[in-house]
Amino acid sequence: MRKFLTGKLKLMIAAFAVFSSYITYAQEHAPKIICATDQYFQQNVQKNNSVFKVQQQLNQTADNLQTKARFKDEDTTVRVIPVVFHVLYDGAAENISKNAILQQLITLNETFRAKNKDITNVSAQYKDLVADTRIEFRLASQDPWGKCTDGIDRIKTSQTANAMDNVKSLSWWDSRMYLNIWVVKNIGINVGGGGIVAGYSKFPWDALNDPANDGIIMDYRFIGKGQKVLTHEIGHYLGLYHTFQDGCTEDESLEGDHVMDTPPVAEANYGCAKGVNSCSAGSNDLPDMIENFMDYTDCRYMFTERQKVRARWFLGNPRGKLWSAENAAYVFEECSGSTLGIKITDEANSISVYPNPAKNSFNLSVTAGVYNKLIAKDITGRILGNLTLPAYNSTLKLQLECKQLGLNNPGIYFLQLQGRESSKLIKLVVE
Repeated sequence: MRKFLTGKLKLMIAAFAVFSSYITYAQEHAPKIICATDQYFQQNVQKNNSVFKVQQQLNQTADNLQTKARFKDEDTTVRVIPVVFHVLYDGAAENISKNAILQQLITLNETFRAKNKDITNVSAQYKDLVADTRIEFRLASQDPWGKCTDGIDRIKTSQTANAMDNVKSLSWWDSRMYLNIWVVKNIGINVGGGGIVAGYSKFPWDALNDPANDGIIMDYRFIGKGQKVLTHEIGHYLGLYHTFQDGCTEDESLEGDHVMDTPPVAEANYGCAKGVNSCSAGSNDLPDMIENFMDYTDCRYMFTERQKVRARWFLGNPRGKLWSAENAAYVFEECSGSTLGIKITDEANSISVYPNPAKNSFNLSVTAGVYNKLIAKDITGRILGNLTLPAYNSTLKLQLECKQLGLNNPGIYFLQLQGRESSKLIKLVVE
């Protein structure tokens, strides 16, 4: 709601102001828990100014949804994000258990669906703004190389101490397909006064410029049952700013955190001091929304309706491939061993593709169902080629060249069979 100063200089000043408040508070109330997302974004801007321009362009488009008259979010689709936890450990403590990760997933799904039990503690003036984002999280069951996984990748390394972006290359899965979460011993940024950096995330505009570093780094001490730091960081991952972005202005405009239903906040709040009103200007003056997941308090319970709108827009656009049907068919495939090197069949409709993996050609066999078109897509859902199928009564058998469908390079692809009444998707690996 706060008004943005324009240009790169404003961004630098804002980041410095937030960082200074971290240090001041830490010196007086240490230790405290903070997020370093703003600092890392500022570093990216200094390295590559184009990321700032991408940020502005994406914000402008997302803002249009916020300002539409009588806007109503009618999309009821629950979007499921595939997750992989890269546990980077050198000792037993940071090698967190699978149960801790599963408990964290439960908390994520509760907080993003407004099902957390403590949501009843939201102040009366903000209860009507509480939002179910209809976003959920699930551990991947298949890795980028076609092997079964429990969605947890463990790497023994001394780099888990004072970790930064450099650890991501130790274990990284395609960020278009998975939300990468690296769990480390501690994060290598000193905020002074004994403060602790609990985590940091890449924004969607960072991902477009640097997909190899896209994801979230978390201190292992903040992963587990009831932990909400990861909820906060995923908010950033989905394009949400801190509620205290840009502090106070007299302008009750959209900008600042780019969300219209969060009141302005001068700086980060800590603890759980109710009734704080750090920005008293403006005609619609309200207390700080200390219950919001995008502040730093100990009583964070909610996202707002307009935060939901913004997060779902970013999930539907720059991050749209994450929850696509094509991606879900791959990353959530049920398997008991490697799926490579075997004939893949849709049992319900007797659709077979073999050999799989294929090299230059493959066979397609259909013994049930009526389909008239074959469409080839890459893992992002981009259409590479299509083919009109010959008419058949009950059985269709074809030998196809990979190049016929635009499958010119090794990789993972999807073949979509389309008919008048049904459509089926099946995976093909090309070597």
